[in-house]
Amino acid sequence: MPLVIISHGYGGWYFGHHDTAEALADSGFVVVAINHPYANYADMSRENGQAALVNRSIDIDRTIDFILTAFPDSARIDPQRIGVYGFLQGGYIWLILAGANPDFSKLPPRCADPKVVGCPQSGQPRPFRHAHCPKF
Repeated sequence: MPLVIISHGYGGWYFGHHDTAEALADSGFVVVAINHPYANYADMSRENGQAALVNRSIDIDRTIDFILTAFPDSARIDPQRIGVYGFLQGGYIWLILAGANPDFSKLPPRCADPKVVGCPQSGQPRPFRHAHCPKF
């Protein structure tokens, strides 16, 4: 069976696209929607920093690994037919997983106060660890 992973946007949650998930499941897809920690409707504690962007790719890669190996029906999942659904931060992360390499040095500062968690110090480079996913 084909697999679709749903990644919510900024401040969203795993149930935010339930109508799309239901339609996909009714059409024969296995659908997994995850809640990204620290950047969801209930916890926005790290929404302003790069961690929200970096950790999303790790969340999804681990989710795919679980579904393909430890999920009770993993043998029924076709690893060659993994799809994605997301927009905003949820859509951005699929580009990263597929191999995109964003250059954050081209972005303006995300906040005026460098003391705020997640804000780069003035003049310092913005490190980014790409977590590309070979499953795509």
